[in-house]
Amino acid sequence: QWTGLDVKSKAVAQRQGARPEVLHPAPDPRSEQQTAGEEQMRAIHPGHWGITGMQLKELANQVVQKFIGDRENPNVYQVVDEIIKPACLARHVSYAVLLNPDGKECSTFATHAWFESFLQFV
Repeated sequence: QWTGLDVKSKAVAQRQGARPEVLHPAPDPRSEQQTAGEEQMRAIHPGHWGITGMQLKELANQVVQKFIGDRENPNVYQVVDEIIKPACLARHVSYAVLLNPDGKECSTFATHAWFESFLQFV
C-alpha cells in the first residue's frame, strides 16, 4: 500500500529523485482486531456462515429483553443496529462467525424484509 504511488509510479519517482519518505508504504490504519476478523472471515467458506435455529431463538430472547416496554415489536433494521452491529464491531466478523468461530454449515437459507417485525420473522 503506497501513499499516492503505485509500484510503477514508485520506480518512476525514484528515477526522478523523489524524497525517500514519500516512497515508504503508508501505515495500515486497520486495527489488529479488524485484521484478525478479516482473516477469520476469509478462512471460513461463505457456505459455513450460518447460525442454528436455537441461536436465532436466543437472539429473539435478547430482542424481547432489550425492547420490552419500549418498542416491543422492533423491525429487522432496529435489531441489526442495536444488537447485531454492536456485538460484531469489536471482533470485526459477521454475526454468524461471531457465534460460530469455526463456521456452521448452512442447510437452509431464509430471507426477510428489513422493515418486517423481527419477532414475527423468527
